[in-house]
Amino acid sequence: ITHGVTDTEFAPNAPTTRAQSIVLLMNAFDIPLDETQTSQFSDVSPDAYYAPYVATAKRLGITSGVDGNNFGADQELTREQLFTLIYNTMNKAGKTITPAANVTLNDFADKNSVSPWAVDATNAMLQGGIVSGMGDNRMMPKAKTNRAQTAQILYMLLK
Repeated sequence: ITHGVTDTEFAPNAPTTRAQSIVLLMNAFDIPLDETQTSQFSDVSPDAYYAPYVATAKRLGITSGVDGNNFGADQELTREQLFTLIYNTMNKAGKTITPAANVTLNDFADKNSVSPWAVDATNAMLQGGIVSGMGDNRMMPKAKTNRAQTAQILYMLLK
């Protein structure tokens, strides 16, 4: 599902980028790539290693990018973006998150800072026991994710 940043280094504290997240999710849920697809985002080069992943994700409705016709491949991923990408990917893969916890976004002091497009995904991840708050009764939806956190969330989903 994932590789290191080199042959000998995983870089757990390095940020997860939007491109890395799409590659991880498509691999984790065995979503077949259309290798003939070229990215329909203006900021994704057809030669980029992630181009077929991003093009397939856009075609399937997993992502619509960050603004206009841009994907923001090198942008650091926020928690709410990761939750939404996971939620969308799982839906397209025919998977659901089984509720296992009696926790919702309403239980967190910063519930109103979650973007409207991320509310359903965040609630599903919380109720499934896949994610929790970041301390001090906060969800911190705008916080950046790192490679270790992303790998842990995928592990929780796949186990």
